[in-house]
Amino acid sequence: MKIQPITVTSFVISGAPALDPITVIMRDIEPNRGELIVECFGCAWSGYWGSTGHDTLREFLRRVSADYVAGTMIRGRRQYITNRKAEDREVEYLQRIVQAVLDVIGGQS
Repeated sequence: MKIQPITVTSFVISGAPALDPITVIMRDIEPNRGELIVECFGCAWSGYWGSTGHDTLREFLRRVSADYVAGTMIRGRRQYITNRKAEDREVEYLQRIVQAVLDVIGGQS
């Protein structure tokens, strides 16, 4: 077994309208590849992008929509969601979380 340290950017967003605190973990794996993990109220979602253009993950996230990011992040969870109504609720919830993350990232230099 091998343990390899990684460098991440992480922060917590508090005060987003109608949301509990959101924990955000962003990782640039290498140029053109990145991962985003968000956690809110005990639920977590992750997204991986194997091609972010020539951008860092933060730069990439500044130019895409919340719908796109949430769609990528919900993809791995779809098999666990029991019906369409529940999936729609989770997608809507995740979109609000992702929008709060993108709002914060867009405001950072």
